[in-house]
Amino acid sequence: MGGCRNIRDDYETIINNQIHDNYWGEETMNQKGKLGIVYTFVMLLLLVLSSISAFAVRVEGPPVDLPDLPRLDDEDLRGTGNDIPIKVLYVKVNGDKLENGRPIREVFERSEVLDLDVKIEATEDVRDVSVQAWIAGDDNFPINVVSRARDYEQNDTDSINLRLEIPNISDQDHYQLHVLIASRDTRVIQYSYPIRVQGQDHAFRIRDVILFPSEQVLAGRAFTVLARIENLGQNDEEGIRFTASIPQLGVRNSDFLDEVEEDDEVTTEELLLRVPRDAKPGIYDVVVEVSFDEFTQAVRAVRQVEVMNPDYRAAGAAGSEDEPVQPKPSGRTVVSVGQESHQLTKGQGGAIYTLSLTNEGATAKSYTIGVTGAETFGTVQVTPSNVVIVQPSATETVYVYVAAREDAQAGTYAFSVDLKDGAKTLQQIPLMANVVDGAPAEKDYNGLKLGLEVGLLVLIIILIILGLVVAFTRARKNGHEEQVAGQTYY
Repeated sequence: MGGCRNIRDDYETIINNQIHDNYWGEETMNQKGKLGIVYTFVMLLLLVLSSISAFAVRVEGPPVDLPDLPRLDDEDLRGTGNDIPIKVLYVKVNGDKLENGRPIREVFERSEVLDLDVKIEATEDVRDVSVQAWIAGDDNFPINVVSRARDYEQNDTDSINLRLEIPNISDQDHYQLHVLIASRDTRVIQYSYPIRVQGQDHAFRIRDVILFPSEQVLAGRAFTVLARIENLGQNDEEGIRFTASIPQLGVRNSDFLDEVEEDDEVTTEELLLRVPRDAKPGIYDVVVEVSFDEFTQAVRAVRQVEVMNPDYRAAGAAGSEDEPVQPKPSGRTVVSVGQESHQLTKGQGGAIYTLSLTNEGATAKSYTIGVTGAETFGTVQVTPSNVVIVQPSATETVYVYVAAREDAQAGTYAFSVDLKDGAKTLQQIPLMANVVDGAPAEKDYNGLKLGLEVGLLVLIIILIILGLVVAFTRARKNGHEEQVAGQTYY
C-alpha cells in the first residue's frame, strides 16, 4: 500500500508540474504577442508623424500666389461675358444682331456665305486676342475661321469680320454656330447660335469625270467621257442635259437624263468625242457641263486630254501655201474603223466590228490584236486571227465579233481594241456596244407551248383517275349498307 501511495504521489507531482509549465508557457506567448502588437502600433504612429512633419517642411516658406481657376459654373464658361477683360458689344450675321442661345431666324442654303461681324471692347489691357467662328456637326468638311491675334488697351473697341462658307454638300439639318473670343492667358468667352441649313431648290454637283480609255489620244481617234453627278436640290429634276466638249477643237457631244431624284447620284452615259486628224499636238481642256432647271442653270467641270499627232510637223513642212506638200512614207500603220457602235441583243447573236490596217512602211509588220473591257458583258472572237502580218503598202482587214451574254445587264458598254507590236501597245481604239433585252426565241416559245400541253394532258389523266377512285369507293360503300339492312336478328 505504501508503495502504491508513493507511485500515485509521484504521478500527481509530474502532472502538476506539466500543467504549471503549460500555463506559464501560454502566458509567456500571450505576453510576446501583446508586445508585438504594441511595437507595430508604435512604428505606424512614428511613420505617420514623420510624413506629417515632412509635408509641413515642404509647404513652409513664403506664400505663392496661385491663379484663380474658373469653376465649372463660372460666368466665363457659360458665355455670358461678365467679369472678363473683353466685353462683346454685339454679334451680327449678315447684318442682323444675334442673342446668345437664340436660334437665327434666317435659313441658310448650301454654298451660302455667312458674313459674321463681332464688335468687342477691352475692359483692361490684354494681349493676343483672337476671334474664332465655326459651325460644328460636319466631320468631313469642317467650317472654321480664325481672326489674326491683336493687342488691346483698356477701353479699346474693335470690329472683327469673319466669313464662313457653307459647303454645297453639307447635310440639310440643324447646326450650331459658335463664336469664341480668347486671349493668351486662356480666358475665353463663347457664344452659340442654332442655325438651319437647307438645300437650294435646284442644284447639281459633278462628283467625278472619267476619260476612257486614257487621258492620251491619237489625232483622228476617239475617246469616251462619262460623269458621276449628284442632285443637291430640294426637288426631283427631269430633262437633264449632259454635254462634253473640246472647245479649242470644235468637238462637242450631248446626251439627256430622264430624271434624277433629290439627293440621288447617277452615272451618265458615255459620250464619244473624236479628235480631228489635223489636230495640233498638245493638252486640251475637256469641258463637262450639266444643264438643269429647264436648262436655265448649269454646273461645269474641266479635265484635260493630251492629243498626240506624230505627223503634224510633217504635214506643215516646207512648201508654199499654194502647193500642197506630198507626204513622205513615214513607216506608220493607219487603222481605219468601220461602225464604232453596235446594238447587241442578249443571248442572240452579235455584231462585227471591222478594222483595216494599212502599212505605209517599206517593210512587213506583224501586229497582235487584243480586246479589253468586253469581258464584262460578252464574248469576243477575232478573225481570221489575232496575229496579223501586213506587207509594205498593203492593207489587211480584221473582224472583231462581239456577242452579249444572256446574263448581261442591259445598257451601254465601252471597250477597246488594242493594237500591239510585241509587248508594246501602239493604239487603243475605243468602241461602244449597246446591250438590249431581246424577245424570246420562237423555239423557246414552241417548247413552252409543248410543255403546257403535256402538263394539261397529265392533269386530265389525274382527274380521270381520281373520279374513278371516288366512284368505286361510293359504290362499294352503298353495297355494304344494303347488305347490313337485309340481315335478320333473333
